[in-house]
Amino acid sequence: MKTTQHGRNMKQYGKEYNRTKKNVLTEVAGHSQKAKYMLGAAMAASLILIFIVVTLFTRMTSDLTETEEFQGDATKAAAQIEQYANNGEYAALFDYCKEQNIAFQRTGPLSSYYPVIESAQQYSLIESTLDNIKEHKEYAYYQYQVLCTYLSKFYRLSYLSQYNNIEGAINEINAAILNQMITQLGKKLQEIYPVTDEDLASFPGMTSARIESILDLRSGKNEEVK
Repeated sequence: MKTTQHGRNMKQYGKEYNRTKKNVLTEVAGHSQKAKYMLGAAMAASLILIFIVVTLFTRMTSDLTETEEFQGDATKAAAQIEQYANNGEYAALFDYCKEQNIAFQRTGPLSSYYPVIESAQQYSLIESTLDNIKEHKEYAYYQYQVLCTYLSKFYRLSYLSQYNNIEGAINEINAAILNQMITQLGKKLQEIYPVTDEDLASFPGMTSARIESILDLRSGKNEEVK
């Protein structure tokens, strides 16, 4: 009798086991399916985001590199460029050149100003970044490395000798404008960071990381320049 009861118990246990196993597998399969849906949705969202970012970047790059040819009076435009430069209005200089389809042109009647315009664009970015650092100190940390990257690129662009493949680009007017631009930028930096004139003189040719280490040193963040 005990054997019969044991058999019935084992049979019932087997049924319960199979039922439980089926329920568990069904639930696991359900979670697995949900996970697949969630993963698919996340991947789709990521792809959409990547598409948006790439599209925006492409448009921005297009705006900065694809311009129509200059159609105005080259003599008047040259005078306007030099006036902005003499006044130290480099952001306005770049904006004017962009509006007049002069910027980014390595050939044409005003291509000799290419080094000045390129440097003025970078100067404009640095000036804007410095303004943001002064006005929004809570975000200064995030702007800091961007600033150093801009600075490194500006000093690279200000080397006039590298533009010998652009007709008329190496001349005394451009050299004077670029020197004035470098001097004015140094003064703007010194309004925020306690860098010395010797520091500023050493920045050309430095990497952004090296410039950052010097700014850190002068600001008391590092004990020594590495």
